Amino acid sequence: MFRTRQHLICSALAGTILIAAPSLVVAEDAKSPMTRAEVETIVRDYLLNNPEILVEVSQALSEKQRAQAQADLFGNPDDPFLGNPDGTMVVAEFFDYNCGYCRKAYSEAQTAIEGNPDLKIVLKEYPILGPDSQAAHIVAAALNRIAPEKYAEFHSKMFTTEGRATEDKALETAIDLGIDEAALRTAMAERETLEYLEKTEKLGLGLQVNGTPTYFDKSGPFGFDQLVSRTLPENASDG
Repeated sequence: MFRTRQHLICSALAGTILIAAPSLVVAEDAKSPMTRAEVETIVRDYLLNNPEILVEVSQALSEKQRAQAQADLFGNPDDPFLGNPDGTMVVAEFFDYNCGYCRKAYSEAQTAIEGNPDLKIVLKEYPILGPDSQAAHIVAAALNRIAPEKYAEFHSKMFTTEGRATEDKALETAIDLGIDEAALRTAMAERETLEYLEKTEKLGLGLQVNGTPTYFDKSGPFGFDQLVSRTLPENASDG
């Protein structure tokens, strides 16, 4: 989970003021280091006399968090994608291969891509529907690491063939696409694959993604029923 804002503010303030402490106080004996209690007193007095710094730090932290979230959402080079790799209209989709609405959303995504050649849909592996989903997405994430050029086709087959998404189904799908099974299983067991999924989970939880599919553009989250209308070319109208 993300650390709380309060914890981050306190950490930032403590670090800043501890660095600045020598310039804030002139010790009577320069050879005697300040005690922890003395430093805490300096910090307390400084904040009481300058409470506006709390607002400034909070605002700076919020801006930093927003910027990082934007980068993680839309600019992670490790994420698979659909559509134009260089598209300037970018949305992110959190999805689960066992989500029925995600299956419907896949056809909406194809319609959106056909309607806007400048669209890029960044895919966020977000398995929240049980162990089968977790296992299938490990296969997907591993495949994307070793054969990213095959991912879009794999993604399509996972959503357009019948049956529950499981590790076996995902492996069979990948192997049918020509992926070497031994290499894929090796990648599935590597820490990098699990870390990638953990990072995406952390991002989703921080953004309060509680269901799939959930889409994001620069204006915020939305549902798949808005995907086509929100990704129209900028010079087009939906009327």
